[in-house]
Amino acid sequence: LMDFQITKVLKVFDHKEKEELALKILKAEDQFNEQGLNEISVLRSIKEIGGASLKNIIEYRDNFVF
Repeated sequence: LMDFQITKVLKVFDHKEKEELALKILKAEDQFNEQGLNEISVLRSIKEIGGASLKNIIEYRDNFVF
């Protein structure tokens, strides 16, 4: 069967900082690259205005390409 899922979110534990985090993985296909970059841009904007202090807003930490 085909996997139509574009993203996966995993609950992970940062042993260095000793905290639970959510790690979002975006499928590595060209058609999803722009979507991922747009999402990162939105998350960075929310972070700049202090969005993590707002109700139901996550705290964006970092991103990387693997």
